[in-house]
Amino acid sequence: GAHKVAEVAFRLAAEYQEWLEDQRLDLYHATTPFLLGDLVLPFLDVCPLVATHYDLIPFIYEDHYFGSDCASVSKAVYMRALRFLAAADQIIAISNHVRREAISYLAVPEDRTVVAYPVADPVFRRLPEGQRKTAISALRERLDLQGDYFLAVSHFHHSKNLETLFAAYGNLSREIRRDAPLVLTCHLLPAEQDMVRQWAEKAGIEEELKLTGLVTDDELVGLYNSSLAYVHPSRYEGFGLPVLEAMKCGAPVITTTAASLPEVAGNAAQLFDPDDASGLTAAMAELAVSAELRERIRIEGLEHAKKFSPRQLGEATLESYQRAVSTSRRRIHRRPRIAMWTPIPPQRTGIADYAAELLKPLSKRAEIEVFIDDGVSPDLDLLDDCLVHHHSAFERRHRREPFDLII
Repeated sequence: GAHKVAEVAFRLAAEYQEWLEDQRLDLYHATTPFLLGDLVLPFLDVCPLVATHYDLIPFIYEDHYFGSDCASVSKAVYMRALRFLAAADQIIAISNHVRREAISYLAVPEDRTVVAYPVADPVFRRLPEGQRKTAISALRERLDLQGDYFLAVSHFHHSKNLETLFAAYGNLSREIRRDAPLVLTCHLLPAEQDMVRQWAEKAGIEEELKLTGLVTDDELVGLYNSSLAYVHPSRYEGFGLPVLEAMKCGAPVITTTAASLPEVAGNAAQLFDPDDASGLTAAMAELAVSAELRERIRIEGLEHAKKFSPRQLGEATLESYQRAVSTSRRRIHRRPRIAMWTPIPPQRTGIADYAAELLKPLSKRAEIEVFIDDGVSPDLDLLDDCLVHHHSAFERRHRREPFDLII
């Protein structure tokens, strides 16, 4: 299970770095530093490191992602990944919002960050009228979807804010809801689908809510193209790719004032506060009755979407690479460097407890790197005071930057 993997994560990380060193890399780009499973590198020293930064959702909404109902999410693994990200030579942020968060929450210097906006797949585009009809003809039949509809491409978890969406849609007039059902496109596990149904029943929209489940790319493009409006009610997005996809398909967009979403939507969308269900209801009602407003937002969205081009993504990424390789990896050490071989918590020995007590005051006077036994996943608090490695990493660490003292 995940716990067993965590116990060998530091050994696997050491072996991986040995392999990386053999490759003689010029640069390592961690494109998904939070999707490494339980094998999270505690530190990378074999070459310059660039890491892509997507969001801080679990960090900001900790109670919703590390609680008892989220047992599959390991806070210790997430925080190790966060430290790995913050230590990178360069961080590529997917929006100015997450760049500012890296600077403020992770204390990353401004000159170690660049913004490189994601791009939508070329499949997302405005379709000719005939193709708009045929792209989702089978889906319409399966969902009993006759005419107009509001579309949301979302998910179950907290930041997506589905309950507010359902409440806002439920406050629309009966006529609007009759003529324009709410289509929710995402993959839901059975328990999640049950909860979504409960939320819909609470909002009084169980008859108007259409759940598509997983759809093909062609169907998703068709859904965007044919929607009355696309609604994205998130409390937080690192970027909000569905907003860009919808704009590229010519869908009028309604989204929130939260996080990066105003940055992505620009002036080409109707914006509302994510906690203001009445504001969302008003925006949906206005678009439902005004073809002129829908057409204006559609045109503005198609134009605004051009900002997020492959060229800007490539140029910003290349800039981060150039910055990383031009920065010396060798730090200037103003304090003695100490390698400590010791048991540490949660190992059940008094020596481990004593070492943990010693590390905090010692780390104020020296740079400490602790080398641990196989099968140990260190307590999270220890990572605040020192770098922790599997014992097999010692030779590489000492060869690259010799220690002043070994204990």
